[in-house]
Amino acid sequence: MLWSVFLHEVYEVRRQYLKLIKIHKNLNIREHLNIERPVIEKTENSDLLYKRLNFEIRGHDPQVLESYEKFIRLVTQELQLQLLNVETPLHFTQKITLLRSKFAKKKYWRQYEIRTYNKKFYYQHLTGSTADTFLEYIQRNLPEGIMMNVERVRLEQFRENLVPPSSRNSSTPQLQNQSTTRD
Repeated sequence: MLWSVFLHEVYEVRRQYLKLIKIHKNLNIREHLNIERPVIEKTENSDLLYKRLNFEIRGHDPQVLESYEKFIRLVTQELQLQLLNVETPLHFTQKITLLRSKFAKKKYWRQYEIRTYNKKFYYQHLTGSTADTFLEYIQRNLPEGIMMNVERVRLEQFRENLVPPSSRNSSTPQLQNQSTTRD
């Protein structure tokens, strides 16, 4: 009886220890690991870094979108940016059924169709000033009837309480295998 209680307590302690190790691996908390973090000084001139810059243009006329895509490609070449991909998803169709006139009968119904074409552009590794210049230039020359959505993914430093993954592997506590023997 006593032996089973002891084994149960050992099992619980081991389970809590494993859970603690798992939490350390997932959270990677710096204050428990006592690792020095290199200090990076931020100057006044330091620029933002963007990992990705995606934007989508939408419009009802596919020829206008093609022309605007050529313009964007020319600007990309001029600024020497890295264009990853240009996608052309299927167009979105919205159908509306209306009466031809206000007091017409049901046989005079007409069906109207609105098609929205879109293109998605994907850029990679831009600085903040380059991205701002590029977006300002292409948005100033945006044709009528074209909508643009912009998504920026900015690179940030790790927070002070986090440690980069390279130092995480070397500093995790190791579980020692403790074997118990019966007398």
